[in-house]
Amino acid sequence: MSQQSQGRAPLGVYYMIVVISLIAVTYLVVGLWLAFGAPLSPTFATDNRLPLPSWTPLVNGLMSLLLGLLYLALVRLIATRSSISYIMVQAIAFVSIVFNVARLPVGLIAIAIAISIVIASNADESKAWLQHK
Repeated sequence: MSQQSQGRAPLGVYYMIVVISLIAVTYLVVGLWLAFGAPLSPTFATDNRLPLPSWTPLVNGLMSLLLGLLYLALVRLIATRSSISYIMVQAIAFVSIVFNVARLPVGLIAIAIAISIVIASNADESKAWLQHK
C-alpha cells in the first residue's frame, strides 16, 4: 500500500468533494425554493407558452431535493473511502453526461463539470485512494 493511500487524500479527491458538495447545495436550495413557494408563472418552463399544471414546481422541487440528498450521500461515500465510491462517482457522472446532452446548449456546463469529475476520479492517485490501493 502506498503512503498516499494511507495518509491524506490527493488533490483530485478534495476537488471532487468540493464540486459535488456545491452541486448538492445548489440542488437543495433550488429544491426548497421550488417546492415551497417559487413565484413561477404558468409558462415558466415551456417554450411554446402552454400553461403548466400547478403541481409542477412542487414535483420539480421534490426531485431537486432528492438529487441534492443523493449528491450529499456521494460526498459522504467519497470522504469515508467507501468501497463503492469510485463506481458511484463514475456512474453518476456518466448519467449526468447522458441526460445533459438532451439539454444542450445549457447542458454544456453540467457536462463539463461531470467530465472534470471523471478526470479527477481517474487520476492515478485519486483512483488508488478511492479503491484503497
